[in-house]
Amino acid sequence: MNYPDPMELVHKYEADTLRQYLINSPVVRAENLRFKEDDIKDVFLLWFNKIVYRYDAGRHASKRSTNVMDVWITSFKESLLEFVAKEMKALLQT
Repeated sequence: MNYPDPMELVHKYEADTLRQYLINSPVVRAENLRFKEDDIKDVFLLWFNKIVYRYDAGRHASKRSTNVMDVWITSFKESLLEFVAKEMKALLQT
């Protein structure tokens, strides 16, 4: 086989990354596509970096609320972001 297995790419980089890669590729204009896994990884890293910089916890530190629900939501969000960042880093190391 002279191309990567699409299902392996979906499992490795997620379907949205593959979809974004294909939408921005020449194949949309009915042109030939030289399919390279490194290009998909570049799309993945672009989105990963945007997410990491967009949700920088230190940037929002001065906007703390004392409302119990706000505190709970903020705590849950921070836990979720830490989990996603950890999983994304692990995915990149494979």
